[in-house]
Amino acid sequence: MTVCGEIGSDPVGACLLVGLGIQSISMNPSAIAVIRKELSNKYYKDLKMMAEESLTHQDSAEILKLWNKCYTTAD
Repeated sequence: MTVCGEIGSDPVGACLLVGLGIQSISMNPSAIAVIRKELSNKYYKDLKMMAEESLTHQDSAEILKLWNKCYTTAD
C-alpha cells in the first residue's frame, strides 16, 4: 500500500505510517532527507508497537503525545 499526502512529509506522520505497515510513502522531495534520517534511527518493531498502542487510545491528544516521542530533533 502507498500513502500520498502531507502526512508522509512529516517526521511524526512518517513514523506512524511505517508503524501501521505502510511500505511506500509519497512526500515532498525536500522532506526526503529528513524523513530518511528519522526513519533510519527507528526500529520497525518499536513503531509497530506504538501503532498498536495508539489504537487503544480514544483521545487524539494522547495519541499525538505518544507519537511526538518518536521524533528526534537534529542537533
